[in-house]
Amino acid sequence: MGLISDHDPLMAYNAVDVLLYPSFYGGFGFPVLEALACGTAVVTSNCASLPEVGGTVAKQADPYSPHAMALAVAEELENADDAVKTAARIAWACEFSWQRTAHATLAAYRKALEPAATTMATA
Repeated sequence: MGLISDHDPLMAYNAVDVLLYPSFYGGFGFPVLEALACGTAVVTSNCASLPEVGGTVAKQADPYSPHAMALAVAEELENADDAVKTAARIAWACEFSWQRTAHATLAAYRKALEPAATTMATA
């Protein structure tokens, strides 16, 4: 496909049968999530945050093993057009939103501040 600009990833995710993302460290793993949101099958690494981002709908393999990655891609290619799997990928990706992230972050801050607020009230 050549170089894909930052403005065209959706076109690329929809043009391929499987996204292979064999990262050793992928940060949050936005490409995995973006491909899943398009219903595209994903093969990604079984390390860093990628298992959490891909959940049970992305195939995971050892990024240090080209053979394991190739087998995972072959398995996904056999079922890439499965409508039930496609729907599950999209549903999984919909669970990730900035609104959900904001609520979880706010809840974590509130929980972290609870002991401090209790201590300050008794002092």
